[in-house]
Amino acid sequence: MLPNFIKINQYKLHIVGLLFGWLLGFAVFAQEIQIEIPKTEIAMNESLQIKISVINGKVNDYSSFPTIKGFTKSDISSGDRQALISGRLTQISQLVQNYRPTKEGIYTIAPFTLTVNGKQVSFQGATITVTASVSSSSAYDFWSAPDLESEIEVVREDVFLAVATDRKEIYAGEGINVIIAFYALQSSPYLLKFPDNLFQQLSAVVKKLKPENCWEENFNVGGQIIPTIVNIRGKDYQQYKIYQSNYYLNQAGEVELPQISLPLIKLHPGKYGREEAKNYNSKPIKIKVKPLPPHPLREKVAVGLFKLEEKIGQTTLQTGQSVNYDFQISGQGNFAFLREPDTRRTPALEVYPPNVQQQINRENSRVTGSKKFTYMIIPNEPGAYNMSDYFQWIFFNTEKQTYDTLKPQISIRVEGESRTDNSISNTGSGAYYDNIYKLDNSLSSLESTDIWISVVSFVLAASAIVSIVLVLVAALERKKLK
Repeated sequence: MLPNFIKINQYKLHIVGLLFGWLLGFAVFAQEIQIEIPKTEIAMNESLQIKISVINGKVNDYSSFPTIKGFTKSDISSGDRQALISGRLTQISQLVQNYRPTKEGIYTIAPFTLTVNGKQVSFQGATITVTASVSSSSAYDFWSAPDLESEIEVVREDVFLAVATDRKEIYAGEGINVIIAFYALQSSPYLLKFPDNLFQQLSAVVKKLKPENCWEENFNVGGQIIPTIVNIRGKDYQQYKIYQSNYYLNQAGEVELPQISLPLIKLHPGKYGREEAKNYNSKPIKIKVKPLPPHPLREKVAVGLFKLEEKIGQTTLQTGQSVNYDFQISGQGNFAFLREPDTRRTPALEVYPPNVQQQINRENSRVTGSKKFTYMIIPNEPGAYNMSDYFQWIFFNTEKQTYDTLKPQISIRVEGESRTDNSISNTGSGAYYDNIYKLDNSLSSLESTDIWISVVSFVLAASAIVSIVLVLVAALERKKLK
């Protein structure tokens, strides 16, 4: 017979196990999955999109998207963004199946169900209107594709494997788009079959292909191989894309993407057709990475094409009245490591550290996005203030091939009596605000910070509940022993 204290410990462990199981179940339950069609009216040169959004999680696996009459299934694109939900900054992962319209008209999408991360998610259906192509200068032709003729140097076989990049020469910190795909001549009689473990082999190949010390933005095209037609040297090929990613190369010099090898099975046509399994080899690619021109911030600036979008709550204020100011950087580049604007802080105009929200889109060979810095500002002195005197953001403009600066256009007018002396004397919250103008202004990783905040919050909450339960269990056991 076991001693009483062992029984108690076993009972406690049982309770703790159940409790942690409940907490883990709660964390999983907090993950929400949605399916939507963002636009139900599109032009012929736009994409119909079916979007999966996972709140508090990632899109790990998903079933096949439906076939839609009047559209051809095309690329998979993906994105990540942050949003304020119930006052909490929440991570949202998105995956998009793009469809290309075949002709103008009105189409009905019947209700369907997808399995996402092991959970069935239903969509109620929709009506889609396709109009003529939009020809305005501001329109973006979704289906404009890069010319692969210069990327795929020698094509002698009707079926081949290739690694293609959108450029062979970039600046340090700039991204190149890398595609791994099988190509089959449109007029070829062969049918292609992919091995069951193709993506397992691809994973090992990508580790060999990816250069060291580079940041990757993966388009997550794997899982569903959908052929599209591309033109190479005047001939139409079926492109079977199995990998697409943006590599941001940060070190100047020459980088080589080595030769890779992957298997494919050709099915010969006819009643007595046979299978021909073969390993296909790509050709190596050399990328020239040019150094940025000399500049004090050369090692820190973002590289790409960016613009500023700003917003303020109101432009006429009283001293002591707070206002929110948004400094949003949008464009094309590596948003994962985009630093905070250079910010000037003075006693006359208090500028507090920002809340940060980020969105990254990986679509049609481009990585675009935005990063919004929301500052709380409190003026203590009356007068006119130009935001350009307090905020600026320097980057290397790849189009102009020179350093560029984003500066605000917004200004505010402040009325009322001076509060500078009062704000200093009334600061009773410690040395933090006394020294706020001396604080380091560098940007830390928001994603890692959010993750650690979530982990610490979860652990503290779990520890508190476990402690309470153990105290109650111990009290009950003491009563029983008496």
